[in-house]
Amino acid sequence: MMRLSTLLSEATRDVASGTARAVTFGAIFALTLLLLLASDVFATQRLIDDAARFTRSGAATLAVASSGNIAGEACEALSSLPQVSGSGAIRATQQQLTFAVMPRSPLDAYAASSGMRDVLGVRKLSERGIVVSADAADELGTLRNDTVITNRGVTELAGEYDYPADGRRPGFGWAALIPAPADELYDECWVTVWPFTSDIRPLLMSTLAASAPRDAKVEIAQLNTRYGSTFDGAARYDTRPTALNPLYAAALGLVLAFAAIRLRKLEFAARLHDGASTASLQALAVTESLSWLSTAALASAAIAAALAVQIPHPDSGAVIATSLTTCFAAIVGGVCGALTGATVVREQDLFAYFKDR
Repeated sequence: MMRLSTLLSEATRDVASGTARAVTFGAIFALTLLLLLASDVFATQRLIDDAARFTRSGAATLAVASSGNIAGEACEALSSLPQVSGSGAIRATQQQLTFAVMPRSPLDAYAASSGMRDVLGVRKLSERGIVVSADAADELGTLRNDTVITNRGVTELAGEYDYPADGRRPGFGWAALIPAPADELYDECWVTVWPFTSDIRPLLMSTLAASAPRDAKVEIAQLNTRYGSTFDGAARYDTRPTALNPLYAAALGLVLAFAAIRLRKLEFAARLHDGASTASLQALAVTESLSWLSTAALASAAIAAALAVQIPHPDSGAVIATSLTTCFAAIVGGVCGALTGATVVREQDLFAYFKDR
């Protein structure tokens, strides 16, 4: 076994002189590995975009409806559950809301508990007052930050929410929410669940008031079904097409490193003939291979990380960690390939290698 200083000196000369073909194999390795890393970043980005579209469309919101039988306090209490990002109760009112500046465009009015602001993603303007849909707020224009006169008296606009016609349940795109106490009875309880799971459905039944008739009609529905009835992000991530990239990267490193050493079989056999040990050749093969394996992996990982940082936190951290795992697997595969390539070279095949060169 050669000394470490000798090993490093020999490897440096082989790499610098081009004998190890480090530039060629490093370039091939870096490009192919980068394609694997980038494909995983983009596949993950697509999943994140799908998840954002699912929640943004209201598909992650479930509503339990039973006219006059929903306990507002029980509904609001669901927001304390780990996967619930918002819950609020709502009921229709008999009288529409009309603004003095828009007398011919009355809004459907709903009494709502405070939790509805979180469910609808209200952009807050003030702590007190009514909340209107974004379309209604646009019609109000500059008056949206002022005190307004309605058929129910003078009030303030507390905020606005988006409710586009994207497949979600109609009826709230031109509407106003009037704040009401939680200790009242309502018609519906809306609950936004993320990560989305249908397991919340039985818990929605707990919002029924004790006074509700035993034969009361109860319905549970998804606010928007356009994007499916469920979204299992974890399962989709685990089964994404690029999930096996670490294995592909390991195979890539193994094949390229083996090929790089195999192309030098005559040279390695000659060294064995000159008295070098197999262990020394293995160490030399691994050292020289690591010179381009590690450099290419580092460059590919850096580019992949630059792409991944554009993904929202904390998902970007998971993507970067996966990229590093893929790079590590590629390097390990390359080391195995170099070891195998050096091991299968035999001194007795020297003349056969010479004839085949």
